[in-house]
Amino acid sequence: MEFDFCPGKATWYPVIVVLFEELLVAYHTGLLPKEGTVGDQEDIFTECFPTFVDRWQYRSYYRVWTDVDECIPKVLEAIGKMFGAK
Repeated sequence: MEFDFCPGKATWYPVIVVLFEELLVAYHTGLLPKEGTVGDQEDIFTECFPTFVDRWQYRSYYRVWTDVDECIPKVLEAIGKMFGAK
């Protein structure tokens, strides 16, 4: 993924850091930052949460399949050696 800016600069703004932490905690625990439903949260949280969840899940899924893709040749080689050994 390419950025038009340095993503590390987002940490210069405490509001963005707090929002990221709230999104991450809500995703992993199901606990929202404030009492009530998603509709009772700050507008920025309500707007960002669905996109955050989609992107976080996609990146997690992508990492798993990248690991699987890297592992397949090693597994096939080991199986080949197993059946090739007498």
